[in-house]
Amino acid sequence: LCTTLFIMYTVLFYSCSPNFYVPNQQHVPGFTSQGQTKLTASLVLNPDKDVKGGDVQLAHSITDRTAILFNVNKYYGYNKSSRFISFPFGSNNYDLGGSGHAFEAGYGYYKVHDRRIIAEVYGFVALASFCNNTHIGDLNGNFKGKFTRLAIQPSITYKTKYFEAAVSSRI
Repeated sequence: LCTTLFIMYTVLFYSCSPNFYVPNQQHVPGFTSQGQTKLTASLVLNPDKDVKGGDVQLAHSITDRTAILFNVNKYYGYNKSSRFISFPFGSNNYDLGGSGHAFEAGYGYYKVHDRRIIAEVYGFVALASFCNNTHIGDLNGNFKGKFTRLAIQPSITYKTKYFEAAVSSRI
């Protein structure tokens, strides 16, 4: 029984997965009126795994209830060694890396309640690509792909003159 459970655990939770993954940031502009524009940029530098990249997000409120949003991101990473990975066939000579980028456009609706609470829902379409590379000894693996993603993102924002907090999800 223990051997069966161990094998099931190994297959279910330790399966082959990409070694490089960075999700894009959710875009929650928190507009309160027509004609507002927001530009956000972020940069990621992770020296432990040499992950670099960033996001740029632009949004504009077209009317007092609707807005358009655009996101673009690019990430890449490289890891020559890792203390968390060991290979059963005795080779510790490996390289792990990957990259990805995406362009996302959205349109949606926002409504201000009680001057501080903003309810928003946006629909997005994204065009993206990724590449994961694994080189272990004489074994080489490349996992590449392109995809289109559709998403709906509802959110609630609490906003004052000096503070803003939001809760959102993507479906």
